[in-house]
Amino acid sequence: WKLVLLIPKSSIENMSNLIITKNFVSPTLVIVFASLVISIILIKTIRNEALQRAIVEKLSFTDSLTNLYNRRAFGDSMTREFSRMMREKNSLSFIIFDADKFKNINDLHGHQVGDEVLKTIGNVLLNSVHRVSDTASRLGGEEFGLLLPGTALEGALVVAEEVRKKIEIAEVFNASGERVQITVSAGVASIVPSAETSNEVLYKMADAKLYEAKERGRNKVCS
Repeated sequence: WKLVLLIPKSSIENMSNLIITKNFVSPTLVIVFASLVISIILIKTIRNEALQRAIVEKLSFTDSLTNLYNRRAFGDSMTREFSRMMREKNSLSFIIFDADKFKNINDLHGHQVGDEVLKTIGNVLLNSVHRVSDTASRLGGEEFGLLLPGTALEGALVVAEEVRKKIEIAEVFNASGERVQITVSAGVASIVPSAETSNEVLYKMADAKLYEAKERGRNKVCS
């Protein structure tokens, strides 16, 4: 946005002749001053509105509990990075995490402790993202995702295992001061996107491996 104040050349030439006395204020000077004040007010208003729009937009893409991207933002990132990796003929890896026995944690310790568990998992994931293109998201409930463009399966497995270990030793305490044990299961999948595949295929591959990790006893990474 730009605000332009147009002053006639004749007025500018006469600025030096503006006279302010005890009993007289030049009408031209009053108009110029008023215009400047209005311009400043309009600029501040526009900036405030732009800031408010940016905040609303950020909230629409952010999970309020964990500060991770939400499912909507994840979907946008998955679509965008799938297309980009297809153009670059590069690997796209996806890790899906699920908190083990989360319902039991809520039932035994209460929803407040359950929320702390989700926040803790979210913090670990945020600290595991080191590139702008990587996306950490809360997909819903106790399910989380890491999207890693330009990362092959071997690298994604390393990341998944690091996250699993960090969550396993994370410290969350109940109302009695007792430590609550947290673990996650993870499914990892990686593809080089092409016209014959889709981001839904990548998601389903990772989800199937998550189910396998659960079947094998939880607190595991399968790929």
